[in-house]
Amino acid sequence: MVLCDYGKRLDTFELSMYQLLRGCLELQVRYIDCASCRCFAFQMGETPRKWFSPLIDISEAVNHLSQGLGVPIIYEKLGRGYFDLKREHIVLGPLKSNISVPEMRDYYYDGEGRYICIMKRVNQMDKEERYVVFDPHGLFGVSVGKETIISLTDNETCIIYPAERLPKSQMLTVEEIYKRGLAFREMCRSKEQDSIRKGIEHYMSVKANKITLQYAVQNLVMQLDKVCRLAVHCGFFTNTMQEQYVRYKGLLYQKAELEEVRYFPILLDAIWELFENAG
Repeated sequence: MVLCDYGKRLDTFELSMYQLLRGCLELQVRYIDCASCRCFAFQMGETPRKWFSPLIDISEAVNHLSQGLGVPIIYEKLGRGYFDLKREHIVLGPLKSNISVPEMRDYYYDGEGRYICIMKRVNQMDKEERYVVFDPHGLFGVSVGKETIISLTDNETCIIYPAERLPKSQMLTVEEIYKRGLAFREMCRSKEQDSIRKGIEHYMSVKANKITLQYAVQNLVMQLDKVCRLAVHCGFFTNTMQEQYVRYKGLLYQKAELEEVRYFPILLDAIWELFENAG
């Protein structure tokens, strides 16, 4: 596996985990979200602000990632108001907001993915504890006070870090990660379809902010793009398949613009059929 694809993401689990693994274990890992199975199945969430977030919960995702990388990774629920950094390098999230200045999407879309990597404690004379933080949404090594970090946590926030002094087993190949992701999707297919159906029914009866819908589809496409890049890397995706995928993506954006959400299941089924035929 090679270097992670950088760039702004609505969901920052992958980028934060990349920073963690590089800092702790000197691993430069690509396809973290694919290895964790987070981009192989989605749920709509309670409102469109949480549409197309990963169907798998974060503890399961960390377990899948640990197996895929052959590295024991620890997941612990944090709990609101508690924060004690006993070791360097942890991932913290999901958070209520980014540490950096809020972006436009923060006013319209939540998703399930505000994560940061806390790299080390700063040795200062200040009364407040401070930490060097990597925030994928614009801050790549800033000193942040403990109280600021605590203010961003809630009851769902967890900490993630590699286990110490434990041997690594064999890392899965990219081909194995792809096929395992498709197998996971097959197990979750009916649950995802049911979630999407209920979400669409709710949207059509209540409606929501159109911008929220567009951000939700943007997050979905960013996650699907990771599966596409993995399929290309494996040599499974032909040029014709890539062209078809790009066309379906365009239609997703078009239907979001027109608020024709009833077409989402049809387009998603077509995209996943491409991925399954490739594998």
